[in-house]
Amino acid sequence: MQMGQASGNCQAQDGFSCGVMTTRLARSYRFDTGEYFRGSGQLSRVDRIINFSGVEGDTLELSRRIFKGIGDLDFVVVGNTKASKRAARSDNDIIYEKSTGKLYFNSNDSDHGYGKKGGLFAIMESSPLISRNDFVIF
Repeated sequence: MQMGQASGNCQAQDGFSCGVMTTRLARSYRFDTGEYFRGSGQLSRVDRIINFSGVEGDTLELSRRIFKGIGDLDFVVVGNTKASKRAARSDNDIIYEKSTGKLYFNSNDSDHGYGKKGGLFAIMESSPLISRNDFVIF
């Protein structure tokens, strides 16, 4: 069977085929370069991630070398920018701003802001549902 073709001769009442089988390989998005957090005065890299699906097995891979101080992942989802700033004053490592799709690394524990080695590192297009289980720390 080819991808996207109906299996058998199934026909739904509305005229569309049913029993469509589609497959897709899981994707890994790896963050392992020093371009992400360069400090003040320098442009940092921000990746745009399109069509991420944790349900399909996609993962976000974070390097301990780049995401310094990250141990057991403390991950939080917030609704807006104000809540992101509030979450940055906690021990959360990764903050996901659902309304904008922005992913932040909080490198300074509970101090103000995201720290010199932290900040925005990715924008998830279409603000997909993501959870702690979608991250791999290496």
